[in-house]
Amino acid sequence: MITSIYISCPTKINPTFGSDPHELENRGHLLNKNSHTNKTKRETVKKFWATYLRLCRYALRHKFKTAALLFFSILSAGSLSSIVVATVGGLEFVIADEARAQERMTTYIGELENGANRIEALTGWRPNIEDPAEEMLTRMISDSRFALRTIAIIIVSITFLGGLARFIQQYLAGILSAHIVTDLRREMYNNLIDLSHDFFEQNASGIIMSRFTNDVTTVNSGLVNVFTLLFREPIKILIPLTIAFIISAKMLFLILLFMSPLAILFTVI
Repeated sequence: MITSIYISCPTKINPTFGSDPHELENRGHLLNKNSHTNKTKRETVKKFWATYLRLCRYALRHKFKTAALLFFSILSAGSLSSIVVATVGGLEFVIADEARAQERMTTYIGELENGANRIEALTGWRPNIEDPAEEMLTRMISDSRFALRTIAIIIVSITFLGGLARFIQQYLAGILSAHIVTDLRREMYNNLIDLSHDFFEQNASGIIMSRFTNDVTTVNSGLVNVFTLLFREPIKILIPLTIAFIISAKMLFLILLFMSPLAILFTVI
């Protein structure tokens, strides 16, 4: 009623607005309701992370599958960043002048040599990647059409490998979640057969069966999403941040300094 009066005729607002005991009581109930809602959200988040960490302990029982899932998650998450880096780095040889392109080629070849030396120090085998890379970059500098074709082939190849890695990641997530569900059902069964006769008198058989079927199936569906998203999405953030840190640490610091408050503000709103 007060709101409708305020909208239709703002000059006739009651001067005692806000002093009505019923209005103050309603506001108090609203504040208590909002406080209870925020508390419930915090408790829900805590329960989620507690459940997630517990399920991660089940995943650690299958170390090989978890490691393979993490590996393909990194490949899937890094495909987009790799496309951006390949496109920007390749176009630099097309747009830049010859002196600048030669300087960048020398830098890239030096980084490849350092990477080959590290591989040799770890494995005792040194891959020969400098000569083919130098030959390809030299041709890209002299022939812009070859450079554009090379960039297009690299983008298509990375996209294909990223999609393949994404498919394998989801496949492994399904296998890992199925193993976790099997472990859960086994533990539930071992716990069930040790329960007293009173438990079965107080709980219907349909409710007990639904714990083994519907509830565990829901956990299985949630685990696929958890192992797919929570393994891949953080890596999607870390890889661009790492690339930005390598390019310019000061610029990355300034971006985080100004963007972090905005991100927090939008999250709160």
